[in-house]
Amino acid sequence: RNATKAASFLSDDCVYEDLLLGPNTVCRGKEAFAAALRFHPAFIASYLFGSLPIILPALKIVVDSVAEGVDCVGVEWHVEIGTMPFPLGRGLSQATIDKDSGRILRVVDIAEAPWRVIGLAFAPLLSVGVLLSELYLFKR
Repeated sequence: RNATKAASFLSDDCVYEDLLLGPNTVCRGKEAFAAALRFHPAFIASYLFGSLPIILPALKIVVDSVAEGVDCVGVEWHVEIGTMPFPLGRGLSQATIDKDSGRILRVVDIAEAPWRVIGLAFAPLLSVGVLLSELYLFKR
């Protein structure tokens, strides 16, 4: 759950798209994608609940299967809270890889309803974050 480390696997001009949340979640570039990762439910749960004095069950994203091609990888996953599967917490992700650099060029995600509800709540924040990061990069 470290957005900076996760971003180290991305190409500078990578693209991220969440198919259920639509155009508001399309991130273009490493910086915009890293900013979006910080709003992912797994990251947010870690930030919000990680330092509380009460012990909550861990939120985990578990990989169920992986399929690979020449320049892409697909991952089927599900979310668990503690040791229990989260209801409607399954998803599919596909990443396209630059064969020369080994970095991720494009990621497409699709997940079941609960993540969509959380994502819809954070979509306006994500849009602002993406816009601000693009403005910051444009000024440099």
